[in-house]
Formats: sequence, C-alpha cells, structure tokens
Amino acid sequence: MVSTFVEKIITIDVRDSRLVFLTGGEDRFFMSCEQVARSCKASESVYRFIEDVKMISIGLAKWLENHASMIEDSYLTVTVDGVQLFVVPKNGKYNFDLGDALADLELDLCEKYGSIGISTLQIPGSSPETLATFLNSETALRYGKTERAHEEVGA
Repeated sequence: MVSTFVEKIITIDVRDSRLVFLTGGEDRFFMSCEQVARSCKASESVYRFIEDVKMISIGLAKWLENHASMIEDSYLTVTVDGVQLFVVPKNGKYNFDLGDALADLELDLCEKYGSIGISTLQIPGSSPETLATFLNSETALRYGKTERAHEEVGA
C-alpha cells in the first residue's frame, strides 16, 4: 500500500488580537486568541478524557472478574456526563454485598479520575425491557461473561 502525504501550509497572521488562518487558497478563518486557547485546552481535555475512559474500562474488567460470583452481566456507557457502569446481579435480586462493593468501586474511581463523572448502578433482573430503561444496549460496552471480562476488553 502506497500512502501519500500532501503538506499544506497554513499561514497564521495576528491582527488586532485575532488570529487569521490562511490556507493558501481563498479560505480564511478568523479566531480570537482566546478562542484558540480554549480550543487547545478543549482538545487536551478530550484526549485526557479518552485516555481515562480506556484506563477505567480496563480496571472495570478486572474488578468485574474479581466479583464474578455476584454478577450476571454488566455494561459500560460513556455519555457527555461521564462513565456509567450498570451491573446485573446473579439471581435477579438486589445484592447488598454487591451494592457495597459498587459503592467502594465508585469512590475509588472518583478519586483516581476526578475529572470524569462516574456512576455505578445495580439493575436487578436482566430482561431487555428492564435494561432498555437504563441504557442503549446497542451503544453500551457489554463485558459479557465476567470471568473473562478483562480478556474481552483487551487488558
């Protein structure tokens, strides 16, 4: 496979506290210095968010494996608000020991990844109708069999 790289030169001109981006053709883009700084900061935040979500998902896979005796199924969703872990307990009933373990997990993750909103929720019963009230199963990461969750996630 042959790849080609076309180098485009973008000229940046500073005019009255604004940056003018000239692409070599007719195109010109104007941004204030403040907008450029915010864009750079946002880009850095997005990168950090993605990296943190990767680390969280790997850590969750290991945690789920360690608690597999109590867990039937589990899902991870990522929203604009952060990361949400939904856990379906075995036997379809609320498991208080699992609830305590999830609370400890949530506190631990919040300490490590404080910039991301993190929540955990136990969902007794695993019918598709019940799950659909909490998450979109088409976009959620399903860990599947918890005994091998870390292998499925790529840890």
